[in-house]
Amino acid sequence: WSEADLVESIEHEDAKAEATVRNRKSSIVKSGGGTRDISYTFNCTYDAGDAVVELLRDAYENGTVIAVAVMDGDITTSGEKGFYFDAEVFSGPKPEDLDEFDSIAFKLKPSAKSTYEPQRVTIA
Repeated sequence: WSEADLVESIEHEDAKAEATVRNRKSSIVKSGGGTRDISYTFNCTYDAGDAVVELLRDAYENGTVIAVAVMDGDITTSGEKGFYFDAEVFSGPKPEDLDEFDSIAFKLKPSAKSTYEPQRVTIA
């Protein structure tokens, strides 16, 4: 694993599709959860020579699937929790902000090209 040490913040989205049931059997509208839509956006300081930034940029440009672990702490530490999945990068162009140091945001989502099911993990 390579640690993404230039990450400034991580935005995590996790939402279920929602279906509603309305019929005469009940006066209450009922809802049921469907499939989950999960994504992580890594907001990074831009450094063209950084190995992880290059990996994410190349994965975005080439449509490459990459293995990702988003952990609460060090992946080598017992008891740390996180999420493993094979991801595709869906955004990553570098903005040109003239007033700030350059940063770049990479949005990752579980890949349909993978047969590996995303999962929550605890390091043993």
